[in-house]
Amino acid sequence: MRAFLIVGVAMGTAACGGSSAAPPPAPTAAGVDPLSMSVPATGYRDVEVEVPDGSLVIRGGEHQSVRVRVNLEEGCGDVAQHRLHVGRSGSVMRLAVEPSTKDVCDERWTVEVPWHFGVSGELDRAEVVVDGLAGGVDVDLGNGVLRVEVPGGDVRARIQKGDVIVRTRSKSVGPVSMTSEVGNVDLVIDGGSVRGGSSPGPGHRVEYAGLGRDRISLETIVGDIRLEVR
Repeated sequence: MRAFLIVGVAMGTAACGGSSAAPPPAPTAAGVDPLSMSVPATGYRDVEVEVPDGSLVIRGGEHQSVRVRVNLEEGCGDVAQHRLHVGRSGSVMRLAVEPSTKDVCDERWTVEVPWHFGVSGELDRAEVVVDGLAGGVDVDLGNGVLRVEVPGGDVRARIQKGDVIVRTRSKSVGPVSMTSEVGNVDLVIDGGSVRGGSSPGPGHRVEYAGLGRDRISLETIVGDIRLEVR
């Protein structure tokens, strides 16, 4: 699976029902920039982004629209030969570059959504940035780096090989669990470090018994983890 599901609450008075026959939205300035679009978020509960390899930046904002821009790295050939495919199934907006760039080149995605959305998904190889989303983060990544900066909400990350850097401004931090089998683990709360213990082998572990609502679980097999709560 190589997709991210950005989950939100449908805005406006009318949801999409469950019909998969509803036409997908048309990209902004079609024919001018085939890899860029902006669509009102009204009626959508999920945005599924398919990224074979590359990078994915997901930002939250005050707007009520889904804004997407994809840059293709060297090796893809003529950008004009590709397009941003926008599909729809009920309340799910599905986004992908066609034809597929798998094993050809990297895709660089920037997706902007309303700040109350959350994100979950699984990628093989990518750099992932999640910025400003309050609806929660749940990420599985094979190889890469995950950077998260959020105002609050649950955060869960499992990385096979790579680093995890999380900054949260949550005022209600719940239980925190951080484990690296081969790497360092740092937990900083209001500028002060929280000491942890060692895992079997060259790894480290930190547990923090927070009593708030926002749960945080960060794991990596090979890599460093840093969590800042401020």
